[in-house]
Amino acid sequence: MAINTRQFDQLTEMGISLWQKRTKKTEQNHAQVTTHYQMPNLESLTNNRCFNDILLAIDLSIGEVTQQEQSLNLGLFNWFFFSNDANASVNQEDKTAEITYRDNQLFTPSINQIANSPTLKKALWHTLNTEIL
Repeated sequence: MAINTRQFDQLTEMGISLWQKRTKKTEQNHAQVTTHYQMPNLESLTNNRCFNDILLAIDLSIGEVTQQEQSLNLGLFNWFFFSNDANASVNQEDKTAEITYRDNQLFTPSINQIANSPTLKKALWHTLNTEIL
């Protein structure tokens, strides 16, 4: 069972040690993720209404969000955004396939693409409701 940073910190504070076996497959998957995603500027995200609505829906404030090298740490999960190069290869009709959630990691297109696409918004809200909330 995978846990997120927030859960890990809470368990560590309670004195519960956690061990996780790393396999080559896991390391390869992580390497693939980091090469295809980019981190937007956190300051620009705070001015985005769609992003603020998402934070409100998952009951987080902007102060609880931390920026990492290629993702946002929201405590419950890490949020990765597609780079523009990765988005270019996807068909316009299949945009909903881009929003995925696995191992406490959310993978989506940029927040601007989500805000401008009703289909992407619907897919994101569905993922948030079924997987995270």
